[in-house]
Amino acid sequence: GSEQATLRLKSLGELPNMNTLWASLIVEECVRLGVTNFVICAGSRSTPLVVAVARHPHTQAVVNHDERSGAFYALGWAKATRRPVGIIVTSGTAVANLLPAVVEAAMSQVPLLLLTADRPAELRETGANQTITQPGIFGPYARWVKDMPCPTVEFPAQALLGDIDLAIAHADGLLSGNPGPVHLNMCFRENLAPDGGAVRGAPERTSAWDPSYLDTPQMHRWCSGNEPRSVYVRPVLSLGVSSVVDELVEFARRQDSRIILLVGSLRHADEALMVEDMAQRLGAAVFADITSGLRQRPGVVHFADQLLNCPLLAADLLQIDVVLHVGGPLVSARLNAFSKAAEPQLHIRVAHAPIRMDQDYTVTHHIPCSLQALAEALVERGLSRYPGPPAFWKRLSDAAEEVVDALLTQSGAFTEPFVAHTVSRLLHPGGHLQISSSMPIRDLDFFSKPSLDATLTPHPPVANRGAAGIDGVMSTAAGFCHGVGAPTTLVIGDIASIHDINALQQLASAGDLSLTVVIVNNFGGGIFNFLPIAKHTDVLSQYFNEPHAVNFAAACQAFGVAYTLCESARDFEFAYTQSQAPVPPGCRVIEARMRVSHEDNVLVHKKLGQAVAERAKAEILSQIQLGWSHSVGTDANQEAGNETFVLLHGWLGEKADWADVTKLLTESGHDVLSIDLPGHGVAEVGSNRVGDGWEAAALYSLPVMVEALSDVLQRLHIKCPIVAGYSLGGRVAMSLATLHPEQVRGTVALSAHPGLESNIERRQRCIGDAAVARRLTAVSFADFLKAWYAAPLWSGFVERSPDVYASMLAKRLRARPKSASLALLGMSLGRQASCWKLASLHTFWYAYGGLDSKFAGVAAEIERRSQASAGVANGKSTCPRVCSVASAGHAVVEECPREVASFLNQIAASLCGTSPLPRPPPLGSVVQIKAVWSEPLELALKAPLLLSRGDPMPRRSGILIVLQGVLSDVCAAGVGEVCPLPMFHQESLAQAEEQLNLVLKAWSQKPPAVPLELMRLNGAMGRWLAQSCPRGQELLPSVRSGLEMALLHLLGRVSGAPHLGAAAAAEHGLSCASHAGINALVAREEDLNGALGGVTVVKVKVGKDPGEDANRVNTLANALQIQRGPSARLRLDANQAWSVDDAAAFINALSEQSVEMVEYLEEPVQWTAEGAESFLRSWEELAERTSNRIAFAVDESLTETALSTRHLEACEAPVVALVLKPALQGIEQTLKFAAWSLRHGAQPVVSSAFESGVALCHFAILAAVMSAPAQGMRASGVSACHGLGTFTRLAEDVLDPPFADLVDVHGCSGWGVSIFR
Repeated sequence: GSEQATLRLKSLGELPNMNTLWASLIVEECVRLGVTNFVICAGSRSTPLVVAVARHPHTQAVVNHDERSGAFYALGWAKATRRPVGIIVTSGTAVANLLPAVVEAAMSQVPLLLLTADRPAELRETGANQTITQPGIFGPYARWVKDMPCPTVEFPAQALLGDIDLAIAHADGLLSGNPGPVHLNMCFRENLAPDGGAVRGAPERTSAWDPSYLDTPQMHRWCSGNEPRSVYVRPVLSLGVSSVVDELVEFARRQDSRIILLVGSLRHADEALMVEDMAQRLGAAVFADITSGLRQRPGVVHFADQLLNCPLLAADLLQIDVVLHVGGPLVSARLNAFSKAAEPQLHIRVAHAPIRMDQDYTVTHHIPCSLQALAEALVERGLSRYPGPPAFWKRLSDAAEEVVDALLTQSGAFTEPFVAHTVSRLLHPGGHLQISSSMPIRDLDFFSKPSLDATLTPHPPVANRGAAGIDGVMSTAAGFCHGVGAPTTLVIGDIASIHDINALQQLASAGDLSLTVVIVNNFGGGIFNFLPIAKHTDVLSQYFNEPHAVNFAAACQAFGVAYTLCESARDFEFAYTQSQAPVPPGCRVIEARMRVSHEDNVLVHKKLGQAVAERAKAEILSQIQLGWSHSVGTDANQEAGNETFVLLHGWLGEKADWADVTKLLTESGHDVLSIDLPGHGVAEVGSNRVGDGWEAAALYSLPVMVEALSDVLQRLHIKCPIVAGYSLGGRVAMSLATLHPEQVRGTVALSAHPGLESNIERRQRCIGDAAVARRLTAVSFADFLKAWYAAPLWSGFVERSPDVYASMLAKRLRARPKSASLALLGMSLGRQASCWKLASLHTFWYAYGGLDSKFAGVAAEIERRSQASAGVANGKSTCPRVCSVASAGHAVVEECPREVASFLNQIAASLCGTSPLPRPPPLGSVVQIKAVWSEPLELALKAPLLLSRGDPMPRRSGILIVLQGVLSDVCAAGVGEVCPLPMFHQESLAQAEEQLNLVLKAWSQKPPAVPLELMRLNGAMGRWLAQSCPRGQELLPSVRSGLEMALLHLLGRVSGAPHLGAAAAAEHGLSCASHAGINALVAREEDLNGALGGVTVVKVKVGKDPGEDANRVNTLANALQIQRGPSARLRLDANQAWSVDDAAAFINALSEQSVEMVEYLEEPVQWTAEGAESFLRSWEELAERTSNRIAFAVDESLTETALSTRHLEACEAPVVALVLKPALQGIEQTLKFAAWSLRHGAQPVVSSAFESGVALCHFAILAAVMSAPAQGMRASGVSACHGLGTFTRLAEDVLDPPFADLVDVHGCSGWGVSIFR
């Protein structure tokens, strides 16, 4: 060390002058500190520094002719290497030219070492040549500034080195945590060149210096090694004890928490991987900026800007718990607004530097730390990784990707979004991307193609987003490409390219760089057409768009840079693909010359945003299946006051709450559609995934409810109904009228609030509803209901009307507490937009209970605001705008249904004649058959099927029928199924196929016309088939059934019917429901597990030893009640196997629990030779001997025509259900039996015969028509579940998706399928 020090000191002592010595010391200390890269913008005054860099063996230097460009080059180089880059310039305006890059570096925390040469300080403010006041020129954008004296022995060498150490420590942010540019202003006198002897211009002075200047202990130590004079150690920040991190972790541990991770610009791939790990541990939805490196990664929310254009994804609806923002600012203004509107409990901003990054003043906690420190803190607290991103957001991201791909790649249009999308998907796998501000970065952020390959290194794209300027972008890219040493693409706009056009010189002399510059040339500042100034066309083009006629080809030719012009999508894709192939290093420019006007460019972006938003809306609504029941008025031809009412229940209620009102309205001739809101009744919401908090928040929001209701009205072809709602339902009704006034003829709110108008009130209400939701799921449901209805709001309802309360309570106990709590949170009054403006409309009415003081106040305010506008266009209304039901409290619908119905009838009468509603077209049109064919059907079963008679059956065989027809310009096909069940159908499959082929051959030769009238299933179907089939052919049951299916399907599709049973329901006066319930078929207790989980109604085959069967049923009953609670029900089927004595023994051996659960016993006794009357007398005898312990159901005795409805009408045994098999009886005959059954107080039960999903779908729709007792028909007390559970025996299905995937669990209602699905 001593010898090395002596040699170095000798070498330094031989330097010709102090300028050269100082410059050499400065550069050597920089190298020792890891600063080896320099950009040189040559000038006379900076000669000592340039020479020192040039002669040092370990430095790398790039020469730039333009200081402004050179500074940006240094900026890009520093971004690539993550180390300070020195830039050396001469004095005067050369220094001023550094300012734009310095500002950008300061704002984006990029370290730069600004070595500016200056004239001696005494020449300032003297008019001396090329002399300005350089110290402080960069203002607050320099982290540290030192105005160095001219080199002199009076300033110790060790002090000079110490200043270099301090400067670079500041540049690296070691002292402040905030890296950025530092400024050393170096004053130099002559001699500037490394010359000794006389001083240039002052020969009387010498440049010699005293070598003892270096003879100090500090300099001996410095010269003896290769370490810097002093080292600043980066402080180690640990988040080991941090309350805010603990809070964050607590949220992450909750399964249903909603955490958003916003990721701005990151500095390198390691940071991107850290953030990815954090997201997985937090279970967060990741919204990543394009500059994060995560925007295209699996597991983030892609196309977020477009998705958030969907109003159903508004931040205030999603109940966001935590917003965690890491990295730099975000490009997307919509995402920033989303974050602002979220109002989470925690809004955490993590930044590398201890600076405020909170432009909207919404951050609750600032954490100045590295991403590594936060990532380690999460690991230390034991957070494990979630298996994947939130399923809700992934589904929306995938849908958005489909839309964007289709619109950008399939249209062939050459647009700016296409360029961004193409670059993102074709970028070299190991390449890097730099993006200019203005439109390029927005388009890359909005439209980048996601990648499925998680193995690729997530290099964050580079962008000058600190100050978001568009100058120096090409120079930055050149510096970055030089520093990273890998292929790089720059996407830049035309105006930004013009700003930095002289950077082409740097590209031409770039040597081994591989840089592709994509210039998106839209001939001016197209971004301004997205801003408010766009509507001021008199100034827009000339002063903001900055139109130009720059010839980029000529510019590239002048500088010697390779150039390609692209004016079509095909050309650009080819050119860019070629640029990313393995080619010799070099720089090239691809000009993407747009032929789309600025105005059309705005429309392109808007179309993409709207398309994604519409798809997002459709995806969300597809996860909502409202329950509904549609009842037709008994006097449908009534000319005065005939309306359609939509009735909406309150919180914890169900559509059955309106049953009495519905009966009264339909008796008055009105149609009624009653709805189960999300979280209530049989409404299906989402996937039922445990802990999916995002799905719960989004799908239970009031706007989603309104859109789902709007969708149901459109699909059922219900135009302009009167929408009446109680409590929560009233708020839904008012919201529908506010958001979709064109769909509503009149709005009636009962005991409902139009909305809170104060933000404080809204927040307080949300907090209060959250407390109620927690209480609802924390205590037993019965205890909650008891306390709930004892509240003052109900005005002593329990004591005033105990019978009504008991009836209502029985319905409330069917509710699902968890779902109800989600509905309360999502549709809280605190989240509802104000609907008070409805009060001034003459189509708005309000009713409340006279004992309900709270809503009496609301009613008074409505009257005050209404401005007495209750009249209608043709005169005064006879119906009061506000109605008080004197004897009722808050539960006005339950307490006084007659008064409510009377009020609604008055409203209908007042609207009579004000706006004639279009009636549906008559079903007199005909569909012309165009083609018919059949296909064989073979389905594997999970196990051989052992029926009550016949041999085991390993497979199910049948035939699919396809009928293709046209009505006007609408062409569609209908599908049916012929699938006779051996030993149940008298015909074999071969016989059925032979007859079917004859029918189809005749129809092929002479295609028939099919009247739409057949959809009514009023006998016309049978008559038409008799006339249209070959003469002498009496259709076999399975063939008839299959043809009826195909015809109904065809007619429904070409006519646009809301569903295949709509016309038939109206014809027979039946109520049509949204869902068909399904019972399961089990043999033993083990069957209740696995695939049969969630089933409520179970059918059990009996008919063997009465005692053993009774024991088995008792065991199953106990197991089922444990699993499903009080809603569990049993159905028993003896298949006419027992004598009266055996059947009586079986019934009497059933436990009380079983008897309570059994709905009916099918065909309990054997058929008698004496005929039907004798057979039913045995039923009556059995009922008498068992004291009517259980009721009976008719099955094969009716199906096989041994019994008729005339016989059943005379039977005194308790017959409560008719089990109907459409595959044997036909669709039309089944509906006829169902209508008879409902009129006589028995529940029709549709039963399948192990058909495929095609037939099961037909049967489910048929079952929905008979699932709810129609007006005027007696209820049987039997649940509306049907024997369609045979799908569980199929190992495969011809239907796609299979019927099994369409079946859902409806809470206490068990299995069910939506007819819309």
